[in-house]
Amino acid sequence: MSAPVSRRDSRRATPDESARPRRKRWPWIVGGIGVIVIGGVVAVGLSGLHVYNRAMDLQDELLAAQKLIPQAKAQLEELDVEAATATFEDIDAHTNAAVALTDDPVWKLAGGMPWVGASVTAATDLATITDDTVAAARPLIDVAPSLMPTNLKPVDGAFPLETISGAVDAVSVAAAEFSQLRTRISAVDTDGAVSQLVSAKEQLTEQIGSVTDALNTADTLLPILPTLLGGEGEKRYLLVFQNNAEALGLGGSSASQTLVRADAGRIEIVEQGSSQTYREARVDVDLPASAFALYGNRFATAMNLTPSRPDWPSGAQIMKAFWQRDVDPARIDGVASIDPLALARMLEATGPVTVGEVELNAENAVSILLHEVYGWFPREQVADMTDAFFAAAAAEIFGKLSGGEFDVQKMITAIGDSIETGSIMYWTDDESVQAILADSGSRITGILPRDNTETTTLGVYFRDTSASKIDYFMDTGVDVSATCADGTMTMTVSATLKLDLTLRESVNLPSYVRSAGWKGEKYRTQVFFYAPPGMEVTGVSTTGGDSRPFRTGNVDLGRVVAPFETYHVPNEEFTVTATFTGSGDFGPVDVRTTPMIRPTGVAVDDGCTG
Repeated sequence: MSAPVSRRDSRRATPDESARPRRKRWPWIVGGIGVIVIGGVVAVGLSGLHVYNRAMDLQDELLAAQKLIPQAKAQLEELDVEAATATFEDIDAHTNAAVALTDDPVWKLAGGMPWVGASVTAATDLATITDDTVAAARPLIDVAPSLMPTNLKPVDGAFPLETISGAVDAVSVAAAEFSQLRTRISAVDTDGAVSQLVSAKEQLTEQIGSVTDALNTADTLLPILPTLLGGEGEKRYLLVFQNNAEALGLGGSSASQTLVRADAGRIEIVEQGSSQTYREARVDVDLPASAFALYGNRFATAMNLTPSRPDWPSGAQIMKAFWQRDVDPARIDGVASIDPLALARMLEATGPVTVGEVELNAENAVSILLHEVYGWFPREQVADMTDAFFAAAAAEIFGKLSGGEFDVQKMITAIGDSIETGSIMYWTDDESVQAILADSGSRITGILPRDNTETTTLGVYFRDTSASKIDYFMDTGVDVSATCADGTMTMTVSATLKLDLTLRESVNLPSYVRSAGWKGEKYRTQVFFYAPPGMEVTGVSTTGGDSRPFRTGNVDLGRVVAPFETYHVPNEEFTVTATFTGSGDFGPVDVRTTPMIRPTGVAVDDGCTG
């Protein structure tokens, strides 16, 4: 193998290249090779004193760089750019010196020797890539302050659009550089090298890949943020708050809605509504016949039933149509969904809020918003009063966000976790933005994958049809097993449901919580299995309770659907099962479910991809 090209000759294309730092990855990248890689080369018995000394010097340089990483990180967190720049120059010098040590005739000669050559060459390549990884991060020092989370918070009620826009180019450059590093690390030949080097390559591949994925996602999403925040003119968004106590496919009944306006980074509430705001009549939205075949004729006629179908774009358009028909016909640029599970996570970042005389915090928000509130008001007032309380709680949390009164890192975690679990979704009629979101693969779109390339995704969704708020007590579990033979996958999925309360407790619940028709003696839940694309139903069965398949033979969202209707009494467990088969190429099995108050336990036995 030819000698590695020094990154001093090629690493910097322009003075303004920059990238988002991932400092928590650096300690292993800049130091681990010094112990593992070079130690492996020495361990194979390289006896030349010169080569041995080179190996030790190389190890010392990389370990010296490693020791400086915590110092640089602390300086950046304190926004001491001058000090961080000096420290990073030292780090840079050590990793560059390590690579220079490999540019030696004796070391190169050892690279061509039997037994040890593969290890020496692999060590050289990995050390070079380590140095270039540090070089790719180096330009971040100049832009680090503007990328620090604390500097991205709203100031005087407005998000710093210039700061966000300034980060776009930096992230784009970094994404390109780390993509190249990913290609280079995959090409490093460790055949015949010592096992430590094989392991070192695997670890470095994983670390670079993780950073690359994060940068690519940021490179996709960051450029659209200023536009979404009203940087190019006013934007109007409808925020819909789902009530998971009445489970529907995407979360729960759409209990209340808030219209917000974003202009030049400033976000404010314009108007609020509730499920009582809308008349029950079908809105003018283009929907397939399968939507009504599966979810009944009331679908798209009642605002609160809109999240039944597990497809946020169509649900968002229905909600937009309701608002424009019954509240305000003015333009709406996007529709977002959020539920109390997400609000509770966000309260970790904002701290408690007070609604009337009630304090909501991360520990009690779910209990209060999805259960306790229904016992506070008379039956004839409970619908209006609980919707109003829910809207007020959302407004208080929104005020904390728009005012910058939150811990940024905790908020990022809360939003990320909520997107991953389906508690936050977003749709826009801006086709270019919607395409970017869809291509990102993020669950924020509320769209099931169209094929099985990345994952073989099964959808399992629960829908309460008891006119109740009983799902505060619902336990659910999903078990999936998949086997493959001769290019055919067989997938069996079972959903188990149980109301965790006694019959006496059920009938004594507030009338608004217990089932309206059966007064708490019985409940009805529908379960929908959306098969992976290309698969067919080959069998269904039920165990326990009064449950049966219904509305069978439908294809929705490009998938065969196996629906069940279940009638069950409190403290009764039952299971519904379906088997699907299909041929083709399948990615790892993934399962998407309704965000339940008590998280659904999911167990997957993937005998096809592991």
